Amino acid sequence: MKNNSLSYMPTMPVRHEGTLMNSDPKSILFKNRTIIMFEEFNDKSAESIIIQLLALDAESHGPIYIIINSPGGSVYACLSIVDVIGGLKSPVYTVGCGLVASAAMVLFAVGAKGHRYTYKHTTFLLHQPSGGARGTATDTKIQIDEMLRLKESLSQLIYTRLNSEVIKYEELYEMAERDKYLKAEEAIKIGLADHIVVGNFDNKVNA
Repeated sequence: MKNNSLSYMPTMPVRHEGTLMNSDPKSILFKNRTIIMFEEFNDKSAESIIIQLLALDAESHGPIYIIINSPGGSVYACLSIVDVIGGLKSPVYTVGCGLVASAAMVLFAVGAKGHRYTYKHTTFLLHQPSGGARGTATDTKIQIDEMLRLKESLSQLIYTRLNSEVIKYEELYEMAERDKYLKAEEAIKIGLADHIVVGNFDNKVNA
């Protein structure tokens, strides 16, 4: 029966220990140490990414690729992934495509320096954390204070990954006041990305 679901994933025949068996493309990519992040950051997606990272790191300490195309989402979920990456023995290489926005930009930035790749038409979006502060005046102030704390924390985290000779911390913090879109070449210029990929990862150029 034909599956019309947008989430339908076809299977591919692969040979494992002499036996031909069907496997889905994501499993094949995982076997090759590549993780796909094409959704919003939330507890469920963060759990999936973390499980894959830990499993691959336990298997060996070769590079792990995370391909990112995400509108962002929960900052807390993203930071849980960032913290786990910091404890891995395997280097994590990040690849941006499509839209890399908000929390996704943070994850992209913490990839191993020299190995943060972007495709030519990738768009990066930087902005401050947002939330619907509501409740009593005291509760509203607590929520606003937390958003300001997150903005400061994320700005510092991203800034440590940039080229400080091109952009100063105050400039980055000010940029986050409003939506700031960056093209691949601009991401290269400020040190957010290291290479623009042309074709495969062996063909890369600096802007």
